[in-house]
This record gives sequence, C-alpha cells and structure tokens, in this order.
Amino acid sequence: MYLAALDLSLERFAFGPQFFATQQLAYEHLGRLLPGGDPATGRPSHLTLAPGPDGNVVSPGETANSVAPDGQSVDSFTGPGPFEGTGFGVSRLFATGGALLLQFANQTVFEFSGPFEGTYSQSDATLQLVQPLLQGGGRAVTLEPLTQTERNLLYEVRSYARFQREFYAGIATGDRLTQGARLEASQNADEDDDGVRPRIGLLPLIEQLQVLRNEVRNLELLEAHLRRFEALQKAEEVSLIQLDQVRQDVAQAQARVIRARRRYFANFDRFKIQLGLPTNLPLVLDPSVLAQFQLDPETCELPKLAAELQDLNLSAATAEDIALENRLDLMNQRAALVDYWRKIRVAANGLMGVLDVQYEGSWLTPDPNVTSRPFDFDGRRSAHRIRLNGELPLVRIRERNIYRGTLIEYQQARRRLMLAEDTVRLEVRNSLREFMAARETFAIQYKAVQLACQRVDQTRKLLDLPPRPGEARELGTNSARNLLESQQDLVDAQNDLVQAWVDCLIARIRLQRDLGILDVNSVDAIGLTGFTLDGFTPPANDGLLLGNPEFQNPEFDNLVTVVTADPSSTPPIDPPVPVDIPGVGSRE
Repeated sequence: MYLAALDLSLERFAFGPQFFATQQLAYEHLGRLLPGGDPATGRPSHLTLAPGPDGNVVSPGETANSVAPDGQSVDSFTGPGPFEGTGFGVSRLFATGGALLLQFANQTVFEFSGPFEGTYSQSDATLQLVQPLLQGGGRAVTLEPLTQTERNLLYEVRSYARFQREFYAGIATGDRLTQGARLEASQNADEDDDGVRPRIGLLPLIEQLQVLRNEVRNLELLEAHLRRFEALQKAEEVSLIQLDQVRQDVAQAQARVIRARRRYFANFDRFKIQLGLPTNLPLVLDPSVLAQFQLDPETCELPKLAAELQDLNLSAATAEDIALENRLDLMNQRAALVDYWRKIRVAANGLMGVLDVQYEGSWLTPDPNVTSRPFDFDGRRSAHRIRLNGELPLVRIRERNIYRGTLIEYQQARRRLMLAEDTVRLEVRNSLREFMAARETFAIQYKAVQLACQRVDQTRKLLDLPPRPGEARELGTNSARNLLESQQDLVDAQNDLVQAWVDCLIARIRLQRDLGILDVNSVDAIGLTGFTLDGFTPPANDGLLLGNPEFQNPEFDNLVTVVTADPSSTPPIDPPVPVDIPGVGSRE
C-alpha cells in the first residue's frame, strides 16, 4: 500500500511545475604549438561557464509500478524534454497533453591572456509549447497513468482491509488466508465425511483444551469406578473379568489423556508461530469460556450453555446480495473491469493520425564580442516559429494489434468478474449451509450429552441397589461393561458437544467473512455472544497477556491468556487464574 502511494506521488508530480538547473565549469589550456595556443594570436587558456546536460523531466507513466494489479499498462503522451545545453528552466505538462518548456541558458568565458583577454557572456531564453490535437492529446490519454495509480492505491487499501478480515478469521478459526486455498481445502474435504478440521487457531485450541479436560475428568471417574470394583471383587460380588475390564478402560483413558495433552500443547506452539510469537513465550488460556461446559451430574444439565442457537433468518439469496454488495475483493474486480474499458479508449487514440501544434520562441542578448550584457533581452533579437506537425495514419499495424488486444482483455476481465461473483456466491452458500448444519448438530449433541449422562446415572444406581432380604448381592456379568460403555459414551458426547459448539462459532465467523461484514474491531466479532446464557462476557479481541512469570509449570508454560475485559480499556496487569485440570497439573 505504501509503495502504491509512492507511485501516486510521482505521477502527480509529473503534472506539476518541474524546475531544473545545470551548470558546467571547464578550464582549458592549449600548448603554444597547437592551433590557437599562441598567446599573441590565440586563446591559450580560458575558463568557461556553460549549461550542463539535459535537465530532469518526469513524464507520466514512467513509474515502475504504475500498472494495475492485474498487469494492465498503457503508453501515453509524455511531452518534450529540455533542450540540449539547458542551464535553468521549468517545464509543465497539462492535462490536455500540452507541454510547456521555459529555459534560460548562459555561457560565460573568462580569457586569461592573448588578444581576447577579458570576460564574454551571452544568454538565451527559449519558450516552447506543444499541444497534440489527435494522437497523444486529450485528458483521457494524458491522465490515464495518473488515474490508474490513484485507483491502484484504492485497490491496495481495499485489499489490506480484506486481508485484515481474513487474517482475523484465520487466527480465530485456523482457516487458510487465501480464497483459493480455502476452496481447495473444502473440495478435498468432500473425500472425508468428517471434513478437514483445523488444528490451530483460537477456537480449535479452546475445543482441544475442553477435550483434554473431558478426558481428564473421565479418567478420574474411571479410577473411582476401579476402586469401587476392586472393593466389590474382594467382596466376591463381581468377577475378576469385570474388574479387568475396568482396569483396561482405565489404561485406555490414560492413553487418551496423554494423546489429548500432546495434541493440545503441540498445536498451541503452532498457534504461537501463527501469531508470530516465539514458542518459548509463556502464555495462558483463560478457562472462563469453558465454564459453560460444566455438566451438573445431578440434573444432567448444562445450565450455562444455551440448548438452542439463534437462527440467522437469512436466506441464500439475501446472503448473496449482501456479499455482492460488501465484498471488497469484488469491488476491486469491478473496478478492474472499468480500467480495461478505459484502456480501450486510450488504445483507440493510438489509431489516429498525428497533428501537433508547436510554438517556439527564443530571445538572445547582444553579441559578447561587442558588449557583455547577459540580461539585456530585446524583442529585436527574438525569433518566433509556429509549426504544424502532421502524419496520416497510413501504417497502424502495431496500434491495431494493441487496440484489438485491449478488446479481448476487456472480455477476459468480464469473465473473470463473472467467475469471481460466482465464487463468492459459492462461498456464501457453503458458509450458510455449514452454519445451519453446525447449529442443528449442536442441538443434537446437546441432547446426546443429556442422554449419556442419564445412562451413566442409571447404571451407577443399579450398582447401588441393595440386595433382597436374606440374599447375598450378586451383580450381573454385564454390570461393568454397561457402566464403562455409558461412561465412554458420555465423554464422547461431551467432546462432540464442544466440537459442535466450536463449529458453530467458526461457521459464523466464516459466514461474516464471506459476507464482507466481519468487524474485526468489535468485541463480539469472534461470535461468542448469542450462543450462551447468564450474561457470559466474550473475551476481548486484543486480550493477550504476554510473558506471565507466575506460570512456571511445564504443563502450563505454553497456554494463552484471553483477558475478558473491555477492549477500549487498559488490559489488566494482574496474572490470570490458571485453569485447574485434575491429573494434568495446576499452580495457584
């Protein structure tokens, strides 16, 4: 964006007054035997002050990056440069293609000896004005490079604003940043019913942390069941086979905790790389967002989590209209089509003949051999000339090819715009379907957790039933298996629930991004509100508390802290309370 602004500044400067001044100082000495070297008859030594090389004139269209982002370029009328031997002057290019050049040149010679000893000085003032009437003339042709650079700067501003939204969505969801990469990933995901789940990103890490907590809690419950079955086996109320089944499930749960822990911390390090942070930087994740997944074992309810998600009440046609109106990349595509349309007019100008009106005027001071008066200009020592330069358009093969090429490029740009609009419609429709599917899946998984919790409660109550009077209690052969299966189904349902909840948030962010309405400066841009109850406050967008010295536990030195605070206020400096995961480790 800054480079585009630099190009624009140079193009604008090309249409302003451009001053230049050059001077050369030359001392020459001739030997006696060379022609003119005899002190009595020639000029053996003299010092000359004369105009230097050509001055610097910036012409429109000469910047290195003045072409459009899609490679459009145009040749335009650049105007005449300074005369040879320029001393001091100013040039100006007008929007109509006319060019004005005013120059002042002076030559002063100091003779040190000989018959010409003395000082000789003469000046020359020149005015030149050129106005093309056909080829190279007109505002459309002359201002085209400036117009293109101005529009290029606007394109870069839009692209940067679009990148901010894509980057924010990528950090939150773990999605890829480019549109093509996301479409390729979604197409490849069709090969797998589960699709491609992101590993890094704030929301995926929240999911992985909750899965780790679920697995740890499941391990604790299984260890409690193991102690109970060991007591029952000693009382010969269950068989050794059922006890071994419980031991086997405990071992499997321990392995699952290890895998979940390794997955979470490894992806957390990748998340730091995604943020551009060193992997050894201690960060902590605020677990307050996970409080809504606390299951009440008595009622099998999640009191802080909404069972029903808000419906968008947004049809596919309405979503497409919103995206077509707000997508910044589509705005650039439409503007590029207008650029190609302007190029047609510029290329058509090259098919015309040449007809230029040129005026040249010059004024001289008196002959220095008579008198040295370098500023004594007189109209009697002036010359004026008006010329009309013309060329019939007899040979225009190159210009014809350029013109027809611009016509083809315009049609190609039209088709690219159509493809871009269709691609945006595809993205919006896919994002809307994903959100609706995620919302329905969340409602299903919410009920699945309740049913699984009820199964665990029922199987546990069966173990607590007292024996009949006068009979020894003997549990059935499937008692352990029923309890273990229900417990495993519960932890699977809890993991699926947090996955469905994260999928809802990710789908909502993707939909807002694809609609072009994602507000990265909003507290609720991440989409946490609207899906919870009891006044849960979403974390601030910039809520990262870095370098906390309180967390030295190796299990927690790679966690992120998302501070729940007003983003307009100063972030708190007190260390947050770390999440307490039994069996994993915590620090007060």
